Amino acid sequence: MRSLLLMIIILVSTPVLVLAQEYDFGAFAGVGGNTYIGDLNRDRNMGQFNAQVGLHRYVDERTFFKFSINVGGIQGEYSPGDDLDLSVNPDANTFFRADVLSVDFSFNWEIIKWSFVHVYTGTGLGYLDFSIQDRDGRNLVDRPDTRLEEEDYTTRIAYFPINLGFTLFPSRQFNLIWEYSWNLTNTDYLDNIGYSGNTSSDWIFRRMIVARYKF
Repeated sequence: MRSLLLMIIILVSTPVLVLAQEYDFGAFAGVGGNTYIGDLNRDRNMGQFNAQVGLHRYVDERTFFKFSINVGGIQGEYSPGDDLDLSVNPDANTFFRADVLSVDFSFNWEIIKWSFVHVYTGTGLGYLDFSIQDRDGRNLVDRPDTRLEEEDYTTRIAYFPINLGFTLFPSRQFNLIWEYSWNLTNTDYLDNIGYSGNTSSDWIFRRMIVARYKF
């Protein structure tokens, strides 16, 4: 984890790319919401608070690197129609909440540049750490009865952010950015539900409103 963070910080904060010195460097902060997508929220109708800070480093007039840190939460609860089969494991949790800390680094390209708005998209790599509890505040990692015997568990995972953003007032030093991100993980255990539900990976959909200042 330390080596990954060091690599990201070096790439963003030092002039590794000579062209970057000719364009803008920006710092940003924002708030928004996380929506967990998994076995306990197939309707995608729950949102939890998320805060974000980070840096932008432009490589040329259209492309920039983005480094961001996110602190927030996710939550899910069973409802009829969800992909949880309690006959497989009657002790499976039907509710969870998790605190989420994530760090990601992405490469983004401005596909539209109008005078009043810039539209960008991008992708990258991230690291996510989460702590997960049941309705009574018990740590679900320490409750192996909620999972089947052969199920492994980790709360530190990689993810792949896919970004779509809209930059307002792009010609000014101070901008507002509305961003959507699809944060695809390699785990089925954000909700502590594995073989008892659908075996596809869980992920987080994030909406953010961000204020950026360009130096």
